[in-house]
Amino acid sequence: YRLIPVTSEPDMAAFLRYETPITAPFEVGSLTPARLEVIFKSNSQSISKEFELHAFEGSKAGGFVTRLQATTKIIFNHLRRIIN
Repeated sequence: YRLIPVTSEPDMAAFLRYETPITAPFEVGSLTPARLEVIFKSNSQSISKEFELHAFEGSKAGGFVTRLQATTKIIFNHLRRIIN
């Protein structure tokens, strides 16, 4: 545990860092290739902590249609972020 000092204007940021996507099939609770980094800045102090992430749900290996649907969703969300 870490104690975070109380200040008038705390600044907190969270980043999800990953090198590769998780490959199916995977079980519930499997360790993912992603890490969550939380950074807390307060006055002159900066505290950074990384956490391992585990799969909340499992997944079976998908066929062609399943992979096509997933790819379409990813591309659509990426384009939507660019436009907005």
